[in-house]
Amino acid sequence: MAGNPKRRQQEQELAERLDELCDLLRGGASDKQAMKEMGFPSAHPMYALAKREESVRLALVRAREDGAHAMSSEVLDLADELVLVPKVDPIRVAQLQMDARKWLAGKRNAQFADSKAGVAVQVNVGALHLQALKAVAAPVERVGVDVVDAVFAEVEREGEALSLADLL
Repeated sequence: MAGNPKRRQQEQELAERLDELCDLLRGGASDKQAMKEMGFPSAHPMYALAKREESVRLALVRAREDGAHAMSSEVLDLADELVLVPKVDPIRVAQLQMDARKWLAGKRNAQFADSKAGVAVQVNVGALHLQALKAVAAPVERVGVDVVDAVFAEVEREGEALSLADLL
C-alpha cells in the first residue's frame, strides 16, 4: 500500500464515509452504483478496505442483506409498472406479476418456497453406458446373481424315467 498514495487516500475517505456507502447499499444500489454516486471511479477501494478491515466487511455484508430486501420489493414494483406500458400483452404481464410474487413469497417464507429449489440432479450418460457394458461383459457372479452348477441326470422310479415337471 505504501507505493500507492492515491488508493490509500481513497480508502481513507471511504472509511470516513462508510455510513453513506452502507445507506446506498441498503437502498438497493449495486457496489458500482454506490461508489459512483459517492464520486469514486470504481469499487476497488471498497473491496480493498473490506479485505483489510473486518469491521468494514461486516458492515457491508449487513448493508447488502438489507439492500436485498429493497431489491426484492423493487421486483414487484417493476412487474406492476408493466401494466402502464402500451402494446404489452396483459396475460404476460399478469404471469410476470404472479411469478414475481411467488418468488418473493418463497424468499420471505420457506413454506411458499419452490420445493425443487436447491436440488441438483446430475446424470452422466457416459458413465451409465460404461456401467451397462461392464455388466454385460462381466461373468454372472459379478452382476449379483447366484450361479448354481447343474448336471442333467435322469432319475428313474422303479424302472420309469421322470421329467423335471414330475420332480417339482
